[in-house]
Amino acid sequence: MIRLFRKKPPANPFFVDIHSHLLPGLDDGVKSLEESLNILKWFENAGFKKVITTPHIMSDYYKNTPEIILESLKNLRSFIAGKTEIRI
Repeated sequence: MIRLFRKKPPANPFFVDIHSHLLPGLDDGVKSLEESLNILKWFENAGFKKVITTPHIMSDYYKNTPEIILESLKNLRSFIAGKTEIRI
């Protein structure tokens, strides 16, 4: 039987946020791993399956390099392991 009136809609596998500043301390986004996790849980509860982080890279203000970004991403992934199913 098809349920027409669900309390929560089924998760859409295509829900992807593509402009999140979730790598702590790299730009004007989140400041801590805990803050990142809280936002990721909010995204997950809203039905998102994936988040693409997009830290600012501005040579005169946010001096992010690929190495800095990838290290921060590695740390965040390690911190959220087992705490959320959302992909980063």
